[in-house]
This record gives sequence, C-alpha cells and structure tokens, in this order.
Amino acid sequence: MWRGVTGSVPMAGRLGSYRFVLRPKWLIGHLIIIATAVAFVNLGFWQLRRLDEKRTRNSMIEQRMHQPTTPLAPLIGPTVAVDDPKIETIVNRRVRVTGHYDPAAEVLVRSRSLNGQAGYHVLTPLIEHGDLAVLINRGWVPGPDIKRTAPAGSVTVTGLVLATQRRGSIGPTDPAAGVLREIARSDIERVRRQYRGDLYPIIVQAENTEPSPSLDMPTVLPPPAQDEGNHLSYALQWFSFTAIAILGWMALLRRTASTEAKNEN
Repeated sequence: MWRGVTGSVPMAGRLGSYRFVLRPKWLIGHLIIIATAVAFVNLGFWQLRRLDEKRTRNSMIEQRMHQPTTPLAPLIGPTVAVDDPKIETIVNRRVRVTGHYDPAAEVLVRSRSLNGQAGYHVLTPLIEHGDLAVLINRGWVPGPDIKRTAPAGSVTVTGLVLATQRRGSIGPTDPAAGVLREIARSDIERVRRQYRGDLYPIIVQAENTEPSPSLDMPTVLPPPAQDEGNHLSYALQWFSFTAIAILGWMALLRRTASTEAKNEN
C-alpha cells in the first residue's frame, strides 16, 4: 500500500512541473500554435481542392478535345459577347473554319514563350464570308520581323477554340485607341476596335491548315498543358509545417518542464 503511494509521487512531481503551461504568456503561446496549425491545415486542404479542380478541368479538356471536329459557325455566332458563359462551354473544342486570311490586319501578341524562348504569337483574321472573320492564332515566332506570310487564297484551318485573354490585377496595358501591331495579350475586344469587319468572340489556335503553309514560321503551338501543377506538393508542405509547429511546441514544453523540475529540486 505504501509503496503505491510512494510510487505515485514521481508522477505527481512530473505533472507539477507542467504548471507553467497555465501562465498567461504560455496560454498566449498555446493560442498562437493552435491558430497557426488551423491556418496551415486549411491551406493544405485548399491546395488539395485546387488539385481536384485542376484534375476536373484536365478531364474536361481531354473530353472536349476528343469530340468530333465541327464547323465553327454552328457552335457560336459573331454577336455573342466575349464574356458570355456559352463560350466557356466550347473552349478547347476542335473546330474547322474555311476562308481567306486578312494579313493587313494581323496583330502580334508580345511576351509569349515557346520551349523557354521568348517571342510572339501571330493573330491573323480569317475572313469566313463577307465582313465576318475569326482570329486565328497561327503560332509562335521568335521576333516581329520573322517572315510569316499567311497563305493566300482559300484555306481550311482546324484548331482549338480559345477564349479571349483579360488583364488581371497587374500586368501591361495597351492604348485604348489607335491601330496597334503588337498587343499585350490575345484580347479580342482590343482587336475589334481596330478591325474593319466583325469578329467571332473566340480565337482558334491553329493545329492544321489545308493547303499546308509553305513557310516554317509561325511554329504551330502545342495543345494547352494538362499538368496538375504543384498543388499536391504544396499541400504536403503545409501539412508538414503543421506537424513541425505542433511537435516543436511539444518539445519546447517538455524541455521547459524538465528545467522547472530541476529548479524545484
């Protein structure tokens, strides 16, 4: 009986050495660690949600790209606004359009890279009939003076539907007026301001042209990348930070308790 009571004393002593955890500054530390851990866990799950969204989008892109090639006109009309939700439903669909190029209205999109090399995208209106045209992204060139003459006569272009590009919260801007030969992004509305005819509210990224162009430039662009990004690794990092914060705090508590016990003795 007495041995049991005596044996309980060291345990009581060890627990007593943790009384410091109830001091105000340590309570504040507990709250900070809890808030930090909650924030890190939420950031980890946010990255996992982003990963799930990316996988869903990649699956959608893959599905649309495998749908049969269709003429552009039945999918969308020229009077549809560039921000109409309908456009999102046809992005990455493979379409076919026939007409003749309007090289005089060609525009370059600057600061576009391919395989790590800076250059330009070439946007050339393809007149389908009358004054109605669609912007064709014919591909990439390394410089504005590279010979890239568009094929003359009637051509049939097969490619992927892309939406207009918009400026984010930061980024270069283009003058609102005037005729520009270079623009900051594939902005359909900006091209419309200087184009004499009507433009479809989408861009077609050329994959194949018949008859085939006689020049090597522009270089045909690859399909949109379908990688999953770094979301999984970022999620694991946030979860690791959570574990480090908690385990580090526990180690600090244990070391402090050990010091407290020695001081009491």
